[in-house]
Amino acid sequence: MSADTVTVAAVAPDLAQDVLELYENAPAAYIVLRAEGTILSVNQTLARWTGFAKSGLQGRRLPELLSLPSRMYFETHVSPRLAMGGSASEIALDMRTADGGVLALLMNAELRPGAANAREYRVTLFNATERRRFERELVEARRRAEAATRMKSHLMELMGHDISTPLNAILGVVHLLDTPDASPRQRRLLGVLRQSADNLTGLIDDIVKYIQLDGGAAAAVVQTPFSVRALIESAVNQSATLAAGKNVQLRADVASDVPQIVRGDAAKISDVLLKLIGVSFKFTSAGTIDVTVRHSTSTDEHSLLEFAVTDTGVGFEREHLRTLLEDFSESGAAAGLEYGGAGLRLAISRRLLRLLGGELSAHSVIGQGTTFSFSLRLHRP
Repeated sequence: MSADTVTVAAVAPDLAQDVLELYENAPAAYIVLRAEGTILSVNQTLARWTGFAKSGLQGRRLPELLSLPSRMYFETHVSPRLAMGGSASEIALDMRTADGGVLALLMNAELRPGAANAREYRVTLFNATERRRFERELVEARRRAEAATRMKSHLMELMGHDISTPLNAILGVVHLLDTPDASPRQRRLLGVLRQSADNLTGLIDDIVKYIQLDGGAAAAVVQTPFSVRALIESAVNQSATLAAGKNVQLRADVASDVPQIVRGDAAKISDVLLKLIGVSFKFTSAGTIDVTVRHSTSTDEHSLLEFAVTDTGVGFEREHLRTLLEDFSESGAAAGLEYGGAGLRLAISRRLLRLLGGELSAHSVIGQGTTFSFSLRLHRP
């Protein structure tokens, strides 16, 4: 016998003992199970978790140790699957412990090699107590967040209504004071007051809209037939009052190959266009604002249309434009304040477009203007 053989023979008993100890005290529980649920063998880990002696676990049926819901699930789903030679993975079970408690487990089972006739399975059980607790905390946190969002949305709607009432009163008084007898200075001041009240009303409406979108309201997309040309003309007509006091021409241009009728959410598309036109007016004191629609591609079911709002305003530096388009950032919030609510309108537009399956893009050149654009795949009628 060689020296190497003697060395291996001497070490082998210690190695076998180490393997046995590793098996018995592994961080997971191991059992050998028959398909109908009888436990043939079990390691010390499961005995320690449950408080039962190993001898009290071996020979018993696993379903007898489970809570009633887990027992029913095992008997009706897991056991038949194992009986047909299948496997089981990520099965959540609750096992009763010796002190009357419940142990959350995650079960994986596979057919034991060489035991096809006996249908014996190697089963690994993981302690899922912390995982279950974490999942419950996540569900509870989500529930609280949804409740807070609903409350925030409801509060903002109430605030919007309460603030709109005195604003309407202010606008009414401004209208009464704006008489032929008013001096030019008085009329100028009344115009400032009227414009400020209108801006505040629009800002409140935008805040309420953003809160609603943030809470999932208005998320349903309605598919109805509409005329693209009529939608664009309506958006331009509604925005015409924004040109008052400015040397700005608002124009609409719908390409001749754009389908006459498509199906989509016309209200949301119109809302986006109105907000983008409003943003362009904020930064354009003279020149033009063009609202265009171009036809990109078509199939038998869809048409891809490209919408754009292009102005000849002051334009933005790349970094300013990026921050203006950002949601939920300090830079985006600062830009929104600096640019009179433009950031909020763009944030609403982005969220509406995502509901419609589109994305807002922007390109700007300092001193030359800005183009806001998006593409939408609309259904053919």
